[in-house]
Amino acid sequence: MFPLKADLLRKFNKLPADIKEAFISFLEYLEFLSRNMVRREDFSELKDIIKQLAEAQSRTEERLEQLAEAQSRTEERLRELAEAQARTERRLEELAEVQARSEDEIKELRRAIVNLTEAQSRTEEEIRKLYGSLGDVRRDLGGLARSVSYALENEAYKKLPVFLKERYGIEVLEKIIRFEIDDEEINLFARGRKNGESIIIVGESVMKFTRLREIKPLERKIEKIKKLYKHDNVVGIIVTHFARKAAKEGASRKGFIVVQSFEW
Repeated sequence: MFPLKADLLRKFNKLPADIKEAFISFLEYLEFLSRNMVRREDFSELKDIIKQLAEAQSRTEERLEQLAEAQSRTEERLRELAEAQARTERRLEELAEVQARSEDEIKELRRAIVNLTEAQSRTEEEIRKLYGSLGDVRRDLGGLARSVSYALENEAYKKLPVFLKERYGIEVLEKIIRFEIDDEEINLFARGRKNGESIIIVGESVMKFTRLREIKPLERKIEKIKKLYKHDNVVGIIVTHFARKAAKEGASRKGFIVVQSFEW
């Protein structure tokens, strides 16, 4: 076979196996020709073979370049995918951190709700106790008010006859008593006389007389007494520790007598 130069040998080694095999066959053919007489037809055929080999080599190199470019594009795409994957992983990590913080905040919120619920329960319990205490206070105040009212009534039983005689010319003919009509209590009840005419005295005792509308219960009781005794000459009396001026004047215009305890 013909000896090959070093640079030609390097190029030869880069050729695909099928081209190498064809090239070796060509060299063997040249060696055969070198031992025999070369005809013009053989030389033309040799030229065609060399041309075909050159064209095949050119196509191979072009294909290799295409493959190299495709490989480069593939590697670039892989790099882009790798970068996108890295960004996705970073985003997932960020989301995981946000989720973890959210879960911690939810836990804190749940603990706060539990604490608030417990505090609310304690507050409601304290309110119930307070209501119970207020009930006791109301009962105590109610009892105190009744005690004061009874004390005022008891004093009125003693002082009213003289006071009414001196101030209003009303003579009390019998002992002033408590009286009941239609399940309603009348604090002060007695028969009397004024200017020679028979009257009935009906009175209420209150700690304070501050508004004129507070006289309505007494008005209702007076109407019941009038119907029961068929007597129109009924004198209404309010006995109190303190009466506001407007309330007292309004009651006087209606024909009621308002007596404050400091007056007798």
